[in-house]
Amino acid sequence: MNYLYFIFIIILVAIIYFIVSHIQKLKKLERDLRESFGKPPKKQEYSLASIETYNIYKEANTSTENYIDDITWNDLDMDKVFKRINACNTSIGEEYLYNYLHEPQFEQSQFSEREAFISSMDKQPEKRLKIQMFLARLGKSDFNGISDLIYNLSEKALKFSFIHNILSILPFLSAIPVFIDLHVGIMCLIASISVNTAVYLKTKRKIEMSLPAVQYFLSMIWCCNKLLKIWRIINNIVPFAYYLSSV
Repeated sequence: MNYLYFIFIIILVAIIYFIVSHIQKLKKLERDLRESFGKPPKKQEYSLASIETYNIYKEANTSTENYIDDITWNDLDMDKVFKRINACNTSIGEEYLYNYLHEPQFEQSQFSEREAFISSMDKQPEKRLKIQMFLARLGKSDFNGISDLIYNLSEKALKFSFIHNILSILPFLSAIPVFIDLHVGIMCLIASISVNTAVYLKTKRKIEMSLPAVQYFLSMIWCCNKLLKIWRIINNIVPFAYYLSSV
């Protein structure tokens, strides 16, 4: 029985180590966020091919005259401007900021909403820190596929889903002929298993391509729920709480 106690001690130590490491990681993250707030973002490597994804999809699916064309963007060296002001902790934040610089807004209502939000964050640093913590935990994931998932959602759906329901009971139906003719029954059973395997492998490849996007999207939903609980008790940013609750 001694080896059971030994295994239990190892598992307990591993759990304690994991908890302590997680707490230390959160404390370091909190310290870094406090120290970096209001300062120019640190220089870092960017994958602009990933960051511009949302902008590409939105520009292709939105009719507007406010977009800054590539020639003007390059003439103004806006990539450098983006890197200078990008203090985002999430991939979707970076993608949204990149699109925002491409699509200037001129409506006073939007400026008022943003000003109210900035003012609230300035007056409530602890609430701001909590928001930053949740966003940082959401983190970054290059080429996360979120834009493709949103704009091409219909293409991601499984076509003829009823076929999968039929295939799920096909092996059981194929076993019936076994009681009539053993050889025919075995052949039917092998055929049904082969068809199910082929369809499974083909469907699996399609689903696996969307798994990173689904995983990041679920993390976004988790983050939105956390932010909503905080923002509902912050004055003057009702529009932002409304946008989150609609996700």
